[in-house]
Amino acid sequence: ADFAPPVQKGGERTQQLQYAIWEKAYAGKPQRFTWQMCRADGEIAELDVQLKAIEIQGEKALLATGRDLTELKRNEEKLRRSEERYRLAQRLARVGTWEWNLEEDRMFWSDTVAPMWGLSPEQFDGTYEGVAQRIHPDDVQGWREDIRASIEQKKEHNLEFRIIKPDKSIRWIATYGNTQFDQRGKPTRMMGMVMDITDRREAEEHVRSSLREKEMLLLEIYHRTKNNMQVISAFLELQAMATGDERIIKIVQESGTRIRTMALAHEKLYKGKSLSRINMQEYVEDLAHLIATGSGMPGERVHLFADIESFESLIDIAIPLGLIITELLSNAFKHAFPEDRTGEVRIQLYHRKQNLLELVVSDNGIGLPKGFDAQKSPTLGIQLVYQIARRQLHGEVETENGTGVRWIIRFSEGLYHERI
Repeated sequence: ADFAPPVQKGGERTQQLQYAIWEKAYAGKPQRFTWQMCRADGEIAELDVQLKAIEIQGEKALLATGRDLTELKRNEEKLRRSEERYRLAQRLARVGTWEWNLEEDRMFWSDTVAPMWGLSPEQFDGTYEGVAQRIHPDDVQGWREDIRASIEQKKEHNLEFRIIKPDKSIRWIATYGNTQFDQRGKPTRMMGMVMDITDRREAEEHVRSSLREKEMLLLEIYHRTKNNMQVISAFLELQAMATGDERIIKIVQESGTRIRTMALAHEKLYKGKSLSRINMQEYVEDLAHLIATGSGMPGERVHLFADIESFESLIDIAIPLGLIITELLSNAFKHAFPEDRTGEVRIQLYHRKQNLLELVVSDNGIGLPKGFDAQKSPTLGIQLVYQIARRQLHGEVETENGTGVRWIIRFSEGLYHERI
């Protein structure tokens, strides 16, 4: 007692407890107990003590053996705190662990799993079917197949499914795990983790629902924009016809063609799979056919050839490029083949190299007048070509005048970024 604290761990006074233990040991009852001692450095050590009575030369004595438990107790305390932190982390993260003994068909859950499923420990029988009967009917077959694949094909078990709690509420669960095999390759157990992902799935569904609403709204905007452009074009042409002035009618018809070019791009967006990109091969070929038909030029006299690479482009590029094509094709059909002259008009669009697009519109008509400077042309159409190519597409324009005219427009495809 001289080297022990006044009070032992259980709250009993050291000296009184010591006499009580001695008395029992002297009476022939071996004692085993935990005893606290003071080290020289002041630290309290715990000992596992065994005490029994013996005789030495006819005299009774007590034989004590002890084992220092201090380090063991310290490690046990660390382990207890670590387990507490682990259980707390599981509760906060809505995560649990599970283990399924395949040979005995017994499943063991960590403390956090039963509440996740809305059960108390005694409500779960710990069997495969006990789990299956709580999975949503639409998901249970997929769950069974994934379990079977993990056992038979040694695949990782990774699945999200719905469960039905006793109160009939539905929760989303994610499970991850794998199968353990013995030395003979026989499956012995599965183990893994389970997580409640209901909040994540509900958030994803909210985002999908919101996105669907925005997609429908955007499609409706594209549709109405196309229709409104067609109405405006028709209205302008009716007004021009009412004036009886051929010059005004011609100007309005050219403007109508430009409006239809933009309307066609919106129609492609409305009917396509993407809300921001259109198939350029379809768009340019349809646009070229629209312009050729609208020019009134007989197809057997002037042939149109289109060589368009199949790719998708943002509407920010498609519309200005469509306007350039409209002006260049319209000019070719209007001026390149006077007096019943025959020939051909060609349009090409392709990637010259990565992210660099090249548009070529050419004809084998009469060509440009000698000394004609396209950049100084007073006509609105040619001015639009240069303005759009340089300011909107940040590209360059080249012209070649010989046997007909060849227009070349080069620009970067990476000017604009996806917004939808």
